Amino acid sequence: FQRMMLSFRRLPWLPLLRASPSRFLSSHPKRYFLSRLMSTTPALFSVRAASCSNGVDSITSLSDTIESLGHSSSTDQWAVASEKFKNLFISADAKKKTELLLYLGNNFGIDKDTLDNAITIYQRNPAATNEVRRSATPLYQLLFQSVGNRFGGVNCICDLRAHVLEALEDNQDAVLKRVEETAKELLTMWFCLSNLTLERLTWQSPADILHKVAKYEAVHPVAGITDLQRRVGASRRCFLFTHEAMPREPLVVVHVALTREIAGNLQNILKWTEEKEVEDEEATTAIYYSISSTQKGLAGIDLGNLLIKGVVEELQRDLPRVKIHSTLSPIPGFRPWVLRSLKGNSEFGEIMDEKIERWMDELGGREMDSDERKTLLIQSLTANRIQPHNIEAFKNILMRLCAVYLMRAKRNGLALNPVANFHVRNGAQVYRLNWAADSSVRGMDRSFGIMVNYRYNLEDVHRNSEDYTSRKIINAHSDIMDLLV
Repeated sequence: FQRMMLSFRRLPWLPLLRASPSRFLSSHPKRYFLSRLMSTTPALFSVRAASCSNGVDSITSLSDTIESLGHSSSTDQWAVASEKFKNLFISADAKKKTELLLYLGNNFGIDKDTLDNAITIYQRNPAATNEVRRSATPLYQLLFQSVGNRFGGVNCICDLRAHVLEALEDNQDAVLKRVEETAKELLTMWFCLSNLTLERLTWQSPADILHKVAKYEAVHPVAGITDLQRRVGASRRCFLFTHEAMPREPLVVVHVALTREIAGNLQNILKWTEEKEVEDEEATTAIYYSISSTQKGLAGIDLGNLLIKGVVEELQRDLPRVKIHSTLSPIPGFRPWVLRSLKGNSEFGEIMDEKIERWMDELGGREMDSDERKTLLIQSLTANRIQPHNIEAFKNILMRLCAVYLMRAKRNGLALNPVANFHVRNGAQVYRLNWAADSSVRGMDRSFGIMVNYRYNLEDVHRNSEDYTSRKIINAHSDIMDLLV
């Protein structure tokens, strides 16, 4: 139907059809099939006619359409409103997008009187739960749900949530927050595992998808075509999730290196040479060194977790000798956290314990007071261009502080570091800290070059995840715990 209507746009009689359908049909009896089409699907026809018009649907027009709808309205009736909204949202700038969503949230949310009445009925009749659920569903949720049924609609709601998340960074508006939660709820349902396709990316994959994977790489940016070819070549695997409603669009991407042991240096992975290649049959370890989500609107939806576990299952089938699954992960935020804490600007509190104070006195060649130790450490860690060899003397101190940051720096009982929170929540063990693991400018700025391995022991992931989510316990290897003693 959509292809047919798109072809109509090129025909000279379309203006007459839009202006006066009855006059057009009476003067063109051979086009009787259009009469049947309009009589059987009037709502869909009006949607397509509206999208063909040169004007942009206004908020007033959209409001008038939604006013006539309710929870019992048909799919075709909602199709008119959803097409109007989609066109209006896509064509609006950022400010008008926010105004549009605030208007929907303020005018087409939950009707309190209707909900109170449904609750009263439920108190008399516990079987009336469905009425409470319907009354507690904002009208704009039905609109968003209908948008998802339109061509490009899922992508529209994804972009909508990305816009709201960005707007909420500057303005924690309660109405916008409810709109965001509604969009997230719908996206979580739409992006369930059964609707996702796990694909392996190779150098023979379509060029547009290869280009997007390189463009979206956020953890370790791709340096060029040779770098990209290396990342999908020998001793490497690259997997991604796609969704049928967003074809040829990578949603989340994971890069894997096949090795003989748990890796502790990023440059050795990114600058892999033929001499270092490991034959697939010889590999025993899978190193997940980059996981990137490409859609801001899908933030907080557990696609990364689903992808990792899907890749583990895929590798177990293809490479049964691979028994060890571990990440080599960055520690974003560690360096700023250390400097804030030393300057007394961290919610964590004091980080200079007796052991660190003793090490600082040894480095200073004398016993110093607390302020002197902090001043020396701050000066040493805030040089214009920090290199691993420049801070080698502080290795013990920084490794200890990094263990403290990952294991003890928490907010509401959960790890402060977002990468740690992601992997530990998924059931991984904090396995090992690696000194001078990322000597790039980015790596030094993020975490003084330190990286961490999160190991996925397949038999322990469910227990580890339960310990963390229910009891706020982070499972760590003894080497990590030794750094805290």
